[in-house]
Amino acid sequence: MKKKSINKATVNFQKQVAETDDFLSSIRAHDKAAMGTKGLRASDIHRCYEQAILDLYRSFEGYMLACLIACLNHDPSEFRTKGGREWQLPKHINQSVCELLICKGGYFDFSGRSGLLSEIKGMGLLHV
Repeated sequence: MKKKSINKATVNFQKQVAETDDFLSSIRAHDKAAMGTKGLRASDIHRCYEQAILDLYRSFEGYMLACLIACLNHDPSEFRTKGGREWQLPKHINQSVCELLICKGGYFDFSGRSGLLSEIKGMGLLHV
């Protein structure tokens, strides 16, 4: 059975953040090297930063999904009573079933911190 690891997800997320940072560093270095000559246009630099933000957001979404899958796979007890109904779930659920339960057959999406918290609360994984 394929299982997710929060530690592996964290290492992968940190690697993706470092790659994005390296990308931006190379853009800044290229722009500094081109000082006095015709370097990158401001709109090109702006596009690079926008792409970096989108990459980081996508990486963070994947990281959160991997962490939720790992939590659900490790202990689905909170999810068993979802919706006032007792679900017959095994102690350890495989990764694809966890993803299906979390994404509800769609894709994992949230808008900001409050959206993420409401998604987690909706799954019964957070009690505040």
